[in-house]
Amino acid sequence: RIPLSISNLPRPAEFSQALYTFDIGQNDLGHGFQTMSEKQVRDSIPDIVGELSKAIHILYKEGARFFWIHNTGPLGCLPYNVIYGKKPGNVDKNGCVKAQNEAAMEFNKQLKNKITWLRTQLPFAKFTYVDVYSAKYDLISNAKKL
Repeated sequence: RIPLSISNLPRPAEFSQALYTFDIGQNDLGHGFQTMSEKQVRDSIPDIVGELSKAIHILYKEGARFFWIHNTGPLGCLPYNVIYGKKPGNVDKNGCVKAQNEAAMEFNKQLKNKITWLRTQLPFAKFTYVDVYSAKYDLISNAKKL
């Protein structure tokens, strides 16, 4: 193990070579569902996505060029939400809480739209958008087959 020192830290000239990764949404929405109404959670989505956009602009001004962004997964399928958020009529075919997954899908739609917009605003940036929601929901949907 190399001891941490100033010599181990990246130099500002190296910032443009780094890959900046963001895994956004799950904690924001998950906490929201514990403390706010469903409408309030949905209404908070543009602010959350807007804050990410601001952060990316700041990093871009500092030289960042490569961004890897994960969307949020199917929150309604998390064990905690299935156990405590399940009510009659609010679950899908997999037993996941519909409202939470619908909010996650709305969040992901707005996030993807913001990334598309950022591509036009930051011409030298490269964005990789990773659809975690679809990958995880597919695993959940096909768990018995897998």
